[in-house]
Amino acid sequence: MTSTPRLTGTSVRRGEDPALLRGEAEFTADLRDPRLAGAVSVAFVRSPIAAGRIEHIDVSGALAAPGVVGTLSGADVAGPVPFALPFGDEWAQPLLPSGEVGFVGQAVAVVVAETPALAVDAAEQVIVDYAPADPILDIDEALSRSVFEATRVEMTHEPHRFATDVVVEVTTDSPRQLPAPIEGRSVAAVWRDDRLLVWSATQLPHACRDNLARLFDLAPDSVRVIASTV
Repeated sequence: MTSTPRLTGTSVRRGEDPALLRGEAEFTADLRDPRLAGAVSVAFVRSPIAAGRIEHIDVSGALAAPGVVGTLSGADVAGPVPFALPFGDEWAQPLLPSGEVGFVGQAVAVVVAETPALAVDAAEQVIVDYAPADPILDIDEALSRSVFEATRVEMTHEPHRFATDVVVEVTTDSPRQLPAPIEGRSVAAVWRDDRLLVWSATQLPHACRDNLARLFDLAPDSVRVIASTV
């Protein structure tokens, strides 16, 4: 009888390290797929403040910049759209805010140009006027004021395997995390043969596919998500 290898308590060798160490891993910026020929590039204009209201966005400078195809802001896109993960509740989030900003780095405008460099240069020409507000730094205050939607995650178990006479309830605080990725979150996408083809640095390609299908009103099998190196 062949026994099933145990992973718990076993030192498992990482399979992705050699390609990363030799510089052979393919990140989104390394893609040379011929289906992406002629694709334009996107750069985001991000909020420098943690809380406040967007008073005005002036994209005229960006539109006049070389190689710019167009721009988008909160006024140009749909309001809050629903998202879901394989666990927890569904929540709604704006693609781009049209009023309030809620954190430093929140995307408030998009610039589309012929190359990544031209998009980044043009994004610097977008002028955004903000009315800053005091940020909420306490999680309980944020919940009481409905600043964001809480997601409840329930983990079930098999009673015959995890039966216990003791139940422990605990509240924990998670500190801010500061990862230093080789490549930040990035996406390449193209519409080919009546199908949306997406390369995404995601660990949840199926959830990404389902959310994109719902966002663009497509059947799930009309969207293919390829998880590149994360």
